[in-house]
Amino acid sequence: MNLNSEVFIQLLDLLSSGVGDQAICLTDSSGIIRSWNKGASNFYQYSAEESAGLHVSELLNGLNPTTYLDQAFADGHVSFEHDVKRRDGSIFPAYLTFQSIYETGELQGFALMARSLAYTKKIAHNFSNTIKHIEQPSLFQQLIEYSYSGITLFDANLNFIYRSPSAARITGFNDQGRTDLTFNDIVHPGDQVRIKTMLDNLLQHPGESVTCRLKTRHYLGHFIDLEGIFTNWLDEPKIRALVLNFHDITERQHTEDTLKQTIEELSAYKYALDVAAIVAITDQKGIIRHANKNFSKISGYSEKELIGKDHRLLNSGYHDKSFIKEMWRTIAGGKVWKGDFCNRRKDGSHYWVDTTIIPFLNQHGKPYQYVSIRFDRTEAKQAKQELIEKNIQIGNLLESINDGFIALDQELRYTYVNQRTSEMVGLSPAAMSGKKIWDLFPEAIGSSTWSAIEEARRTGVPVTNEDYYAPLNLWQENHIYPNEKGLSIFISDISWRKREEEQKALLADISKIFEQSSALTELMQQVMQKIITVNNSICLAETWLVERNGQQIILSAQKAKDELTSGFFKERPDFNQLERGEGLPGRTWARGKIEFWTDLKNHPDFLRQEAAANACLSSAFGVPLRHNSQLVGVLLLGQIRAERPAHLSDVLLARLGDHLGSAISRRQLENDLHDIFEAAPDIICIVGTDRYFKKVNPAMCTLLGYSESELLGLKVDALVHPEDLADSQERMGKFITGELSSLYFENRYRARNGSIVELAWTAAKGNEKDILFCVAKNISDKKSLEQLLHKASELARIGSWEINLETGEIFWSDITADIMEVPPDFRPFRNTISSLFKPADWEKMDSALVAASEGGPAFDLEFEISSGKHQHRWVRILGEGEFDAKKCIRIYGSVQDIDARKRA
Repeated sequence: MNLNSEVFIQLLDLLSSGVGDQAICLTDSSGIIRSWNKGASNFYQYSAEESAGLHVSELLNGLNPTTYLDQAFADGHVSFEHDVKRRDGSIFPAYLTFQSIYETGELQGFALMARSLAYTKKIAHNFSNTIKHIEQPSLFQQLIEYSYSGITLFDANLNFIYRSPSAARITGFNDQGRTDLTFNDIVHPGDQVRIKTMLDNLLQHPGESVTCRLKTRHYLGHFIDLEGIFTNWLDEPKIRALVLNFHDITERQHTEDTLKQTIEELSAYKYALDVAAIVAITDQKGIIRHANKNFSKISGYSEKELIGKDHRLLNSGYHDKSFIKEMWRTIAGGKVWKGDFCNRRKDGSHYWVDTTIIPFLNQHGKPYQYVSIRFDRTEAKQAKQELIEKNIQIGNLLESINDGFIALDQELRYTYVNQRTSEMVGLSPAAMSGKKIWDLFPEAIGSSTWSAIEEARRTGVPVTNEDYYAPLNLWQENHIYPNEKGLSIFISDISWRKREEEQKALLADISKIFEQSSALTELMQQVMQKIITVNNSICLAETWLVERNGQQIILSAQKAKDELTSGFFKERPDFNQLERGEGLPGRTWARGKIEFWTDLKNHPDFLRQEAAANACLSSAFGVPLRHNSQLVGVLLLGQIRAERPAHLSDVLLARLGDHLGSAISRRQLENDLHDIFEAAPDIICIVGTDRYFKKVNPAMCTLLGYSESELLGLKVDALVHPEDLADSQERMGKFITGELSSLYFENRYRARNGSIVELAWTAAKGNEKDILFCVAKNISDKKSLEQLLHKASELARIGSWEINLETGEIFWSDITADIMEVPPDFRPFRNTISSLFKPADWEKMDSALVAASEGGPAFDLEFEISSGKHQHRWVRILGEGEFDAKKCIRIYGSVQDIDARKRA
């Protein structure tokens, strides 16, 4: 973005508006004023609007500033004193600085900073006149001692003769502290030549004064900024000294330096904005006064075609008049407007932009122009429309399937119900929409379906369950899928299948049940049904499984003989987890042996006494479920009768518990491995030494674009990138010979669509002969980012460096070595690196490293080094410390070649 653009002007105004004690204005390269801050309005008595278009010479009392602009262009900045002219015609002295402003190496304009010298000049004049008339030494001494400014007297050789108490306060030096020093000893090296030249000239003109700024060393060692007036009174009989009247301007100088830096940084901000956004500026009537390249690019109109037109040129007709009217009402009222706009290109096609319009207000609070910042949203809008169309297709599909389908929000309210669900439950979709599921079906609270829904909500993992809903005489299979908005549930009417399974369950034993591929919860339901069926004394059964972390025991499955006993479960639907030793399941878990409790409605440790009384439940068993001597759960069996049946011996129940425990553990492990294999985001596969795939997971199919059957029919050689094939075959040979048993490596695969996928593999030999187990992670994005970062660093000429404070080793990248122009055999050690710097610069660099290692802030320094080829070049060095337990373990950072910018 050109630095003379309106956007740059407005941002400069925002950044400098708070600097009220200095006048700051921005001009183009010819000296035409583009903008200025509030300090400038106070200084020159022009408003920001009135100043625009004036030439800077009109502020300088007719002075032609060409010479100074040329000098600022050559040196970066120039400062001088000159009279300044206000709008009312009044003249006053000022200290002026022209600062050149560059973007991508090209001059864009100048910043003029002005500060009044009226007070300083007045002090000099009054002091000159007053000194001749003061006849009372005591009064003269009091004036000097209590002056705000410091006064110092020098002889012709610039040796100190006298300094006032105020001078001592400012500089920190007393008479003793200055005994062995001359003025040249405390002047900053960068100012010594300039000050010496000025004073040599002043010594030739008795009675004359000269104003200057300079840096001097404070008694404590640091430098401070002074502004003062030297007067040659060496020929004055009562004085015979070179008199310096000065005051401390360190803080003000810091403000000026900060402002200069802000102006330099501003060009970078503007450039970034112009690259990223579509920017336009209009006047209060909506006429386009500025349009950046992105605006021209997206609209198809040239800048010349846009300037002077209003946005009706781009009107697509998509938005109604009320939309446009509301937008204008908002910005005309001085408020920011944000929204999406559909515009029309020059070729007639439409495009969407995310738009922010910012009004700029005059001193009366009325907008005088508007800045619009836009971002292209055309693709996003098109994607949204495609999504709407796909949702319609999905809706048509859901209405045509034989299964029921419902969608629930986070509060379990129906947001969608298909017609098949309506037929199942006997309610219309309209009657269900917006209602909570448990408000419509309260009898299901505490059921398997209720537990499954709660589990899916709690874990965020898909859950499948089967349940019987008595009010509808409906056995259902639910596939519950959590998502960001709530739950999606497919409901299959499996009443016919469950009736068939119940009949088969009567003839099957427990081992056969666990040979099925059904979910563990379903298997336990069948097992408990079998137990209830074969033993008339058992009226209900529960399975509790120890949680993976071993902290709680969780209700896994329940089964009741009839409606009366099933009420036992419904009275406490929240009763689904226990601590060790809590209730009958918890006590059985804690003791690890079979428990038999009677008189449950009055048993002090039975936690569901009231439910037991209502269900006529008198006694219950707690049976440990073990696998390899490890307790994995508890089987609770309830009875109507109080006495213990003889046939339910501890031996029988223990065998049952061990058998169920082993079956449950095996199924849990199978489920875990299957879930990991199926749900893992990374590739998991089994490869034979014949280089054919034996098993692949869905992630591999998805990533490479092949079906499972296709991959199982392919050799590894068909997918490996040709350049990586030889290495792949060599590795396989080492696995076959036993030279390798496991290995990490990276290679490239070709996906079905022809794209290249970067993979990081870990392969290991299996127990079965000629089998390798392999896991791979897609590192394509990582590789692309590494390549991009490397290219970016090369293009930007940015290298890296690191100092390991634990080992003392120093590392720097190839780009760093290239910037430093060192030979290939150069090794970065402290002494070799310091030889590239000037002594004072290395001292500054070393101090920054020490500060960073002691917890100081990150540093950003610029130096002119002498490279390995003895070439002088400018570099920018950034660095910061890394700490472990408050100990700095390394200092690292970057080196950037800024020679071209500094030379510019």
